[in-house]
Amino acid sequence: MLINNIILIITGQQQQQLKESIMIPKVDLNQCHAEFAPSSFFRLMLCSGAYMLNKFVSEEDSSVAAEEGTMLHKCIETENWENLDLDQEIMIEKCIDVQNKIIDANPNGTVYKEKKLYVFNRDNVLMTFGTVDLVVVSEDGKEATILDWKFGRVTVSDACENWQLFLYALGVHQALGVEKVNVIIFQPRVSWTPSNSTVSDFDSILDTVESTIEKCADTTITEFCAGDGQCRYCKAKSLCHAYKNYSLAQLDEIKNFEIRKETFPAFPDIEIAGFYENLTTAKKQIDTLIKAVDKEMRKRISETGECAGYIVPEYDGKEEIQIDRIYGKVSHIGVEQEDFLGACKVQKGALEKIIKPIVKDQNPSLKALEIKNIIKGMFSSSSELSFTRTTPIPLKKVC
Repeated sequence: MLINNIILIITGQQQQQLKESIMIPKVDLNQCHAEFAPSSFFRLMLCSGAYMLNKFVSEEDSSVAAEEGTMLHKCIETENWENLDLDQEIMIEKCIDVQNKIIDANPNGTVYKEKKLYVFNRDNVLMTFGTVDLVVVSEDGKEATILDWKFGRVTVSDACENWQLFLYALGVHQALGVEKVNVIIFQPRVSWTPSNSTVSDFDSILDTVESTIEKCADTTITEFCAGDGQCRYCKAKSLCHAYKNYSLAQLDEIKNFEIRKETFPAFPDIEIAGFYENLTTAKKQIDTLIKAVDKEMRKRISETGECAGYIVPEYDGKEEIQIDRIYGKVSHIGVEQEDFLGACKVQKGALEKIIKPIVKDQNPSLKALEIKNIIKGMFSSSSELSFTRTTPIPLKKVC
């Protein structure tokens, strides 16, 4: 099947399913997530073909990161912090601080937490919906502030270009009639400084939403446009020729670059830095493509038992043994306890987990960040007890 010069290899049955599904989408309020969810809307703006292609991909189980995000949102809502590690407690404390500052700045305002928002087109047809963490409406009802927390490690778009927040702002405008919405996004794992912007041109946002949905639903104008922003979390990468070509294109310049290690000292800073950027970009794209293909192969193996000779080997997982039992096994052959302990590795997070309640009991008023600094101070003065990274910290471009 040919759509805008992009060849899709799909079965006749899939083509029929596609024809039946390509119509103005209907939003099902019983779904957990809208078909054009605010969180993924920007990706559809960049690649409308993703909407159609994802119809042929089965729903995934939620990731560990998504489950943690849901759990941390629930912790803020319920104020129940049980079973959180120190880093998670610090994030929650920071989120609540940001929330309280917004509420305190509007002492007579109306506060909504976990506010469900709906976005309608000009014909009053529901297009999408979502839930924002906080909405505070000013006393005169003309202005609102919305706040959304993100607990991931990957930096999301700033508030001034974040379409998830723009859709939430449009939903607040349509529901409450405000003239201006201050949008704030807070990502405590990335920065303790919130990103904020102001939205007031709601007609332009509505125009973009309507045109994007139309483009997704009409195969005559659907486009496949690969890129890091739209492809990173797309579930249909393994089916997409545009993504494959994009990934392989990252290697073009590298093919023409002399990559013998002994030649590196001869290159000026700007060239070696450019080569580093090309390599890391290509690796990221290729790794993502490999992951998508690996997932598709595993799916086929689960259905038929193998895929062109590949199978999934059995693995019971990592075995955990008590440290005293290990020493008991090796001490009889002459291994000294001091040498044995020197070979042992301790996870920093696991150690913090057992120390935290003791420190907290001794001083209940301490905040999580203060407890973390106390624990850090226990080891910072001793080189034998300091923690070291097993992998180097990635380079960061600062200018």
